[in-house]
Amino acid sequence: MSGRGLRVLLLQLYGAKQPVNAEPLSVGSLAAFVKHELPECEVDLGLVGGPWPVAERRLMVQRIGDGGYDVVGLSVPQTTLALARELLAEMRRTSRDRYPLVVLGHALPMYAAQDFFEVDPGCVVVQGWGEVALVAVLRWHMSGYPALHEIAGVMTARGGVVAVNTAGRSANSNGLDIVPLRVAGNFFRRVESSRGCHYGRCTFCTRPPGDPRAWQRLPLARVEADMRTLTALGVSVFTFADEDFFGDDMDGALAVNRIVSETGNMTYSVSLRADNIWPVGGGAEALAARKSELVELRKGGLRKVFIGLESLSDSQLKRYGKGINAETSAMAAKLILDCDIDVELGFIPFDPLTTVTELAENVNALRRTGLWSAVGNIFVELRMQMGSPLMRSKRLENLVTSFDKEMMSWDWEFADSDVAEVHRLCMSWWSSVNGSYWAIRNIERTLLSPVARIAEVSIRQASVEVLEAAIYSVIADKTDEFADCVAEANRRCAEAALAVVRNMSAAAVYPQALIEELVRSIDGAVPFGDVDGMVV
Repeated sequence: MSGRGLRVLLLQLYGAKQPVNAEPLSVGSLAAFVKHELPECEVDLGLVGGPWPVAERRLMVQRIGDGGYDVVGLSVPQTTLALARELLAEMRRTSRDRYPLVVLGHALPMYAAQDFFEVDPGCVVVQGWGEVALVAVLRWHMSGYPALHEIAGVMTARGGVVAVNTAGRSANSNGLDIVPLRVAGNFFRRVESSRGCHYGRCTFCTRPPGDPRAWQRLPLARVEADMRTLTALGVSVFTFADEDFFGDDMDGALAVNRIVSETGNMTYSVSLRADNIWPVGGGAEALAARKSELVELRKGGLRKVFIGLESLSDSQLKRYGKGINAETSAMAAKLILDCDIDVELGFIPFDPLTTVTELAENVNALRRTGLWSAVGNIFVELRMQMGSPLMRSKRLENLVTSFDKEMMSWDWEFADSDVAEVHRLCMSWWSSVNGSYWAIRNIERTLLSPVARIAEVSIRQASVEVLEAAIYSVIADKTDEFADCVAEANRRCAEAALAVVRNMSAAAVYPQALIEELVRSIDGAVPFGDVDGMVV
């Protein structure tokens, strides 16, 4: 292949966990780095699955089959395993002797490489953030140097055995200041200002290969250039894709905020840890300084913060390895709210060892603090991810059941039969509401719709009431009260969802794909059909 560059196609796969308007940032970042390091290569981007028509996928596969590309890269997030395997099989059937080198990345190939080697024994899997490794693989394809087994962070199947080179591998791509390519379309845009997590010790978390605590602020010049790109696209609302926006660098976070503020009239959201919001042990002076910093961030454009609170029960927080207690967690969330910044809380009340007491502690704390209105989903079950520290717990050995390859996690059973019944009651209601709620949540997060916000909070209120009623139904045999609660919850959720549809349809400025997604979710919700007069 020496003498010319490669023709490269990078594909972002969409599954059930990827919103229809989610920007394909991973392939955009990879493409930009390849073009910077190997300008002789031609790089195209494509989107497969989700809202993207099957006909477009077939045309793309046909072009691959005709020898249109030397290398095809697939970004394979959770819930896209079957889609990826089907795509690889289609490519093999169509390409025959023109089959390209396939390079795979994202969560599923990293932890379930064998599932891809079964379909394509010659494919290459890149672990972690893949810019540097992908460029090294392309150089190997062009010149044969360095050898594949010498490239850090690359997995191959040699002689039927999966081999991985971990030498020099790190969680971050150090020094990257290359601005991602932005795919045209009506996407909710995402920006990076850091990579990694400065904590990295939650027991349920699967960190990328390398130091689990690795965290680094990306060059501010990259953020500044990216802001100019978004401005040119007419973007006014975006999110930082960072796992840990503050990290251990508040000065850097404030510098990023100033860049956003100076760019223009833009607002953004971030993800934070509770322990880097509330200055534990710092006293009144440290608290006043932190509040001043948050106010500055709010003035610069920060409008929403996601906090992985997970629980307001101390025993559960200890089990999750969060390194913070319930009281401090709640104070951190309330501090953000006191600075006029919206909050969404990640919450995981159900794990294999959850007790009824812990469920009651969570409900009571949410009621007492008023934080129930900020909980993203109060019925979340812990994901027992492959490779997470929790999977090594002896206490869970007899509770783990089957493995879900699409989600890269193990199914499990509750140790407490009362908790299992509470969960069953809740899910008998939530399973029909879930689709509409997530569609509404996506609309609120990406379009800042006030009607979607009202609907979102209404469904959250119904959810905490259903959980509370389920707990008392089990411990006090209040079955009639639970049935009445569910009936009222159905009515309120139907009204909320349909109000959003009517508002979006009347405004005629919203992406049609989001309206259609919400309408489909309402059509599939059985309880909604029980509400008189509620017809889309």
